[in-house]
Amino acid sequence: MSIVHFSAYCYECNTSLIIDSSKVDKSKFIIKIKCFKCFKIFDYGLPLNNIDISKYCIICNKECDYDLMLINGSRYHQLCYNSINDKYKFDLSLYLQKTFKRKQLANELEKSKSILNKIYRLIKNDPKVDIQALNIKINELDNTILLLNQNINQYKQILFEIHSFWPSYPPDWEDRKKIIQDRTDKCCEVCGTDRSELHLHHKIPMHKGGNHTLSNLEYVCVNCHSRKHGGRTIYVEDKITIEEEFTGFYKKLELIQYAIDHKKIVRFKYRKYDGEKSVRSISPEYLKQAGKSLCVEGYCYLRNENRIFAIKRMTRLKIEKSSGINEAHQKIRQ
Repeated sequence: MSIVHFSAYCYECNTSLIIDSSKVDKSKFIIKIKCFKCFKIFDYGLPLNNIDISKYCIICNKECDYDLMLINGSRYHQLCYNSINDKYKFDLSLYLQKTFKRKQLANELEKSKSILNKIYRLIKNDPKVDIQALNIKINELDNTILLLNQNINQYKQILFEIHSFWPSYPPDWEDRKKIIQDRTDKCCEVCGTDRSELHLHHKIPMHKGGNHTLSNLEYVCVNCHSRKHGGRTIYVEDKITIEEEFTGFYKKLELIQYAIDHKKIVRFKYRKYDGEKSVRSISPEYLKQAGKSLCVEGYCYLRNENRIFAIKRMTRLKIEKSSGINEAHQKIRQ
C-alpha cells in the first residue's frame, strides 16, 4: 500500500509541512503538529480526501445520510451526538453525586477515629462505627469515580472535537474562552494590555471557513478587535449567540455536498488569489484540504479537466439542471 502524504502550514511562521498519514490516528480529525522550524505545536484539522469521512458518522463510523454536517465537511448522526451529550451530562451528574458521598464517608471515618467522638458514642450508647465497612465503601466509590472520570473525559474530548468545527458559535464557547484566558493570563495577545474589555476572536473568520480550534482563537482587547474588523465597533453580545444562524460558508458547503451526493452541477462565480474573476460550472467529486482552506475538487467545464476550488472564494452558488454534458461526463466517471 502506498503511503499518502498531505501538506499543512505552521500558523506561527507559515512554514510548509509534509505529514505522513500512516503516522496519524485516523480516529481523530484534529491532530497535534510540531513545526520543525519554529517548534510551535498547534492543532490541525485533518484533510478530507477521495475516501473521506464525510460519508460516515464521525462518532459511530457508520454511513451517514445527508443531514448534519460540520464546517470541515464531516458528518454525524443527530442520535449519536445526542447520545454522547446525554451520557456526558449523566456521568457528570453521577460523578458529582459520588464525590459528594465519598466526602461524607471520609468525614465520618475521620470522626470515628477521634477520641472525643468515641467518648460521645460511649455516653450516648451509640453502636460502634464499622471502620472496615466504611473503608470498603470508600474504595468502591473511588473505583466508580475513577471510571466515571475516564468516561467524562472521553465524551468531553469527542464533543470538543465536534464543536471545533461547529457551523456557528459552539455550545462550549465559554469553555474555550476560559482555556484561552488561562493561556494568555487574561492579556490582549496583540498589544498585551490587561486594562480593557477582552474578546475572543477568530483569526480566520467564520464566514471564510474559520473553525473554533484553539489555534484559530485569540484573546484581544476591544481596540485591537475593532481594528481587526476594519475599525467598526464590536458588540460581543451580538456576536456570541449559540442559536445564531449558520454562516454563509456552511451554507455553501451544504450545497456542494448535496451536489456531490446527487451528482449535480454547481455553477458559481470564482475569484482567484490574484483577483481574477470567472464564472465556473463543475461536477464536484469530493472535499479536500489545501493548506488552510477547505476546497472542492471536480470536473470544470470551462477548462475541461479536474480543478480544485477554495470554497471561501466561491460566490453565488446554485445547482444547475442536468444537461447532456453532465450526463456524458457522469458516464465517463463511472
